[in-house]
Amino acid sequence: MRRRGFTFLEISVVVFLIILLSSLVLPSTVAVLRSQQALDYRVNLSALMQEARRQALESGRATTVRFGTENTMGWEYLDDPDENATTDEELDREEERTIDQPDGLQQVVRPTESVSFTQFELDRETVDEANWRVGFYPDGTSDQAILEFEQDGQAFVLVVDPKSGIAKLQLGRRDEIEETEWEAGELERRIQ
Repeated sequence: MRRRGFTFLEISVVVFLIILLSSLVLPSTVAVLRSQQALDYRVNLSALMQEARRQALESGRATTVRFGTENTMGWEYLDDPDENATTDEELDREEERTIDQPDGLQQVVRPTESVSFTQFELDRETVDEANWRVGFYPDGTSDQAILEFEQDGQAFVLVVDPKSGIAKLQLGRRDEIEETEWEAGELERRIQ
């Protein structure tokens, strides 16, 4: 009985088909991975704002969210821990939090390669990246802040409501956001 193996032509056809299928699947896989990283950044950015607010409410100490090096963002306490810490245990916990944190920031969020920040606004004033610091306070309020950025060709706006301290991430540009806060009495004028 004669043993038959694969010919060079058969092996070449199989290798060609594998390469062809890989070239069709790989770009799709890369796009899905990139899309997931972009979504993760936006989710982490929202979570960072929520955590800074939560820390301010629970600890009774004001926090701030700001930029660190390489466009990273994180939160930190605004005051010196020695002023408010009452026990050695609290001081030790505070010290543990700040060890090995870049720029002294907690819960650092790193942007994806496709993120570019386009507008920084605090209390209705345009500022630069270095001066964009959003304060969250123990009474649940915060500074009014807006951060606009582009990611993978889409524009996003992070809006922090000063009365509730809640941050919302929206698809679109700053100038597309409708201002819903009215001065007292303005609602009556609009109805008349």
